[in-house]
Formats: sequence, structure tokens, C-alpha cells
Amino acid sequence: MGRGSRIPKSRLSPEQQLAFIRLRWGSSWSVRGRGRGFIAEGLVRPAEVCREYKVRLVYDEGRPVVTVLDPPLEKRPGSKRIEHTYDNERLCLYYPGRGEWTPNKILAHTVIPWISEWLYHYEIWFATGEWTGGGEHPESKDESDRADRSDQ
Repeated sequence: MGRGSRIPKSRLSPEQQLAFIRLRWGSSWSVRGRGRGFIAEGLVRPAEVCREYKVRLVYDEGRPVVTVLDPPLEKRPGSKRIEHTYDNERLCLYYPGRGEWTPNKILAHTVIPWISEWLYHYEIWFATGEWTGGGEHPESKDESDRADRSDQ
């Protein structure tokens, strides 16, 4: 594991997270402080054949929330929701509470690359109707559990 990839043992401050974003992503991301957190915006192109997206990462109270600003995400024709999102807006990048992401991990090395991966799978889903990104969306599990119980 490279020196910059080590996971600190304690929670990183918003200032430290911002420093890592600036170090890793440079001028492709704009960042500004906000209370006990910050807002970072940047351009992400998941693959050469994909569109470029402007995204916003709001980091507050040690929790990242990511939304796509432009172009806006769209539901697939005939779909009720956008896969792996909360309220069809915020990206579901990891399963909360399972330790996939914690405030001692570096956003620039985890969440920002996950945004690119998520957008890649979003484009596949939009074209085919199949989510190829794996993972388990918490709301999807709850909905399937309710459906299973109602069948009994």
C-alpha cells in the first residue's frame, strides 16, 4: 500500500480531507469551507466513452453526501426511481454502518473514485436497465423484505 493510501487511526478533520482532495485532484475540484465541513465540486468522467458530470460532495459532521449537478440524473423510461440513489438525488456509494466508509478514511482515495465508478454503472443501467455495479442499497433490501413478508 502506498504511503498516501494509509488509513489513519483517528477521524480526519475537514481541513485534512480538503488537503487530500487538493493534493490528489488539484484544480479539477473547487472546495470551500462550510461550518464543520466543506463543499467540494468537481468534474468526473467515468470513462472516455462516458459523459462528463459536475458533482457536489458535501462533507458535514463526518458524513459525505454526493449529488450530480450537471447533467442531471434521469430515471430510465419505465423506472420509478434511479438505481442506488436516495430520493433519486443523492448517490448511494456505500452501505452505511458496515465500515466501507468511515471518517478516518480519505475521501480523495475512496468516495471521489467511487463517484466515478457509480456514474459508470449508472450509464450502463440507463442504457440496459441492469445495475452492474453490485452492492446492496439499504432501501432496496427493506422493500424486498416487506414484499417477502406480504407474500406469506
